[in-house]
Amino acid sequence: MTPEEPQKLVGTVARVAEFLRYLAEQDDEVTITALSRDLSLPPSTVHRLLHLLIEQGFVERGQRFQSYRIGNELYRLGCLISSRGALPELAQSFMNELVAETNEFSMLCLYLPAERALTLVRAVAAPNTLTYQVEKFSTMSIGWGASGQAILAHFPESEIREIYDATGPSPATGASLPSYAKFSTEMQTIRTRGYAKTNGQKVAGAVGLASAVFGPSGNAVASLCLTIPDFRFDPSRESWLGRLLREKAAQLSHASGYVSAAPIARGAKKMRSTTK
Repeated sequence: MTPEEPQKLVGTVARVAEFLRYLAEQDDEVTITALSRDLSLPPSTVHRLLHLLIEQGFVERGQRFQSYRIGNELYRLGCLISSRGALPELAQSFMNELVAETNEFSMLCLYLPAERALTLVRAVAAPNTLTYQVEKFSTMSIGWGASGQAILAHFPESEIREIYDATGPSPATGASLPSYAKFSTEMQTIRTRGYAKTNGQKVAGAVGLASAVFGPSGNAVASLCLTIPDFRFDPSRESWLGRLLREKAAQLSHASGYVSAAPIARGAKKMRSTTK
């Protein structure tokens, strides 16, 4: 290695870091012109770095001509880091309590704003019950299933409509979403009720229930979920399960800094099912 090569390598790493930092901080796709201007780099250098980062999956082409955005691989790495961060760690005790009280499979799913998708970051299985095999850190639709709809229901109406229009068929059945009027009504029901319930939308033969988790800014950032085999699901327990999910999600929201949440205190009397 020549004396100049270490310095050249440091310069390249610094540029890549600056590149990724810039893309991550943008609210929308960016053009080569904007990258070149804002980072004070020649267009030829921008082209070369983009090509290298696209090959690694850290950057991907946007929908507009010659526009770019953060890629799936960088999101995956971010989720790996996030999974070891505050929210999943905070969620562990609430999920343990949820599983202990319901004897059902529980998940924590995070929302990925740029992709408008979900990713599973933590799961807790109940002893001697069916365990669902969901790949951690893979992306999932926010339009299908209780885990996504519990979050989506708290978005602005315009964003709900955009996501609705972009949502493909059910991953479990291949069916299309209902009419937007019906879908919008269901979003309102979820907001009012405080939890979402779906049957077989993402996993065939499974009932999903989920409640939104809010971050310090008041945005819905995750969902706390229960997945139950439909042959074992008792409709008479839905109200109790929904209230329990709301309680745990509110406690988790409060623990993560959502000051407007009003969770039931840890020492308060716990709800019990009368139909277990």
